[in-house]
This record gives sequence, C-alpha cells and structure tokens, in this order.
Amino acid sequence: MTDKIQQFFKVILERMLSIASYIFPFSEVTVYFSSQVCYSSNEVGLKLIYANHLYPLILFYEKYVYLIFAFMVGIFFVCSKNLIPTTKFLSYNIIQSILLNIMIACGGQIYLACPTSFKLSILGLILANSAFLGTIFWIGYSIFIISLGRFPILPIISRAANIHLRR
Repeated sequence: MTDKIQQFFKVILERMLSIASYIFPFSEVTVYFSSQVCYSSNEVGLKLIYANHLYPLILFYEKYVYLIFAFMVGIFFVCSKNLIPTTKFLSYNIIQSILLNIMIACGGQIYLACPTSFKLSILGLILANSAFLGTIFWIGYSIFIISLGRFPILPIISRAANIHLRR
C-alpha cells in the first residue's frame, strides 16, 4: 500500500512540476503582449485584471530578468543533458515550455522593433491579440494534456524538444 501511495505522489509531483514550467512562457507573453491586448479592449474587467495581476508580474519579470533567464537556462541544461535523473515526461515538458518561451521572446522582440504606427494599427492589434491568445491557448492545452498524463504536441516545438531529449 505504501508503494502505491509513493507512486501516486511521484506522478502528481511530476505533473505539477511539468505544469509549473509553463510559468516561463506565460510571463514572457505577458511582458510583450498583455498591455497591448488589455488596453486595446473596452472591457473594464480586462483592464482591472491587467492592473491588479499582470502588471505586478511584468514588474517582477523586468526587475529580475537576468536571474530568471539564468534559472531557465540552468533548468534547460539540466533537463537536456539529464544531469539530474528525471523522467522523460518531466524533461520533455520542461524543455518544451522553455522552447515555447524562446519562441515568444523572439516574436516579442520583433514586435517591439516594429514602428509604433504599426503596433497601433489594426494589423498590429490583431498580431498582438493572436500572439497573446494563441500562447495562452497553447499553455492551457499543454496543462490539460499534462494533467491527463500525456505528452502535449505543439507544432515545431515538440519536435525540437524530442531532439534535445535524444542527445
């Protein structure tokens, strides 16, 4: 009986750590796109969510950006080189979330480099909304699939995560 309880807690811990790793892409997409999405809307509730919950996260992320980056790279290195014995499920999900984070960071930097006139245009707002809501959808999908104990499949990112696991 004790062995089954230990196995149960191991599975729960593995899934929770996999889900927790998606804080990296969530914080990244929040930093780059949430202000554009929340303030372009006329919804007061969305603006309150931004002001009360997302903006403090942005301030924390911007204050400790290098520390968070170093922590993320360290976790990626540990999982891809298997320095700490973890399951394939945990390593795959952590690597996948970090790769999603890198993809969002690249897209966010390109978006920031665009002229303000483009960012405030309809096309810029559509791009920001698509990036923000698409990433939130991917994160939600991944969390749901992880909670079922399966491997989430994200286009391009899943293949790159598999390549890093095979090394």
